[in-house]
Formats: sequence, structure tokens, C-alpha cells
Amino acid sequence: MVTQVITFETSGRVSGLQVKKGRGLDLRSFGPAKIVRASEIVWDEDNQAWAVEIMDAPGFEDLKGCRLTHRSAAVIGLELTKALPPLPGDYPVALFEHYEDAVEFEIAYLDAHRLAGRF
Repeated sequence: MVTQVITFETSGRVSGLQVKKGRGLDLRSFGPAKIVRASEIVWDEDNQAWAVEIMDAPGFEDLKGCRLTHRSAAVIGLELTKALPPLPGDYPVALFEHYEDAVEFEIAYLDAHRLAGRF
């Protein structure tokens, strides 16, 4: 089952993550779209693994350029079952061996914040 989190505001504004064709509702059906890249999956060359980096996500201005950590997942109540074991340090970046696992975490993280009302 595919889950898609969409926000409908009293102003009529509709927002959510754009999904692949056939995997959810195309938000353009509600009108012209403004697309903003909230985050991206980046290759961590030093650790030879994938990470999620925040870009221009509304409500996440304070995290722009930061990579998501094990702690950032725990704060929002997400379990990192597919992440590699945390590296030593105060805020170990959540690293993934497989690109698809990083994408899954990226979507879960942004959707959890949307459900919590962050944006």
C-alpha cells in the first residue's frame, strides 16, 4: 500500500510531496504547481553510503544544507531499520547502503513532519 500525505489549507493551497506516476495523486490536478526541492539523496564519499540532505524545504530553513541524523529520525518517531549502524559522534548522519532505502527514509521523514504540522 502506498501512502501520500497531502495538506489542504483553508486558503485553498494544496501541498505535498510529488510522487512517481502511478504511485499517488498528481497534485497538478488542483491547479498550477510550484515545485521546490525539499531534500535530496547525496553520496557520502568518505563513508561510501547514501545520506539525506535538506535543501529548500518550507519549515526547514534552519536545517538547509544539513544531513539527517539518527537523532533527527528518533525525534519525529521514526525507526531507522534500514540505516547502517551509527558512526561515533554526537550527531551521526543516517547513512544507507542502498539508494532506495535513503529515499524511503527521506519520504517518511518529510511526511512525518507534515503530519506534525511543521509545514
